[in-house]
Amino acid sequence: MSTLIESLRRLFLLGKITADKLQQMQANGKITADELTYITAAEPSGELAELQQYYKTTQAILPEVQ
Repeated sequence: MSTLIESLRRLFLLGKITADKLQQMQANGKITADELTYITAAEPSGELAELQQYYKTTQAILPEVQ
């Protein structure tokens, strides 16, 4: 899958983007129906936990945006 699709999947799994927004993107032709299905599919075991840990770690070391 493309970088965009992988990024959208990561954001979806982290709860940073909604299924409604993804459906709008599909309706506007920005992503295909197959890509929407891939993005919103149940995560493989452990993937969500790994993404959440990665997000927490990166947020802890990045400077706070004001």
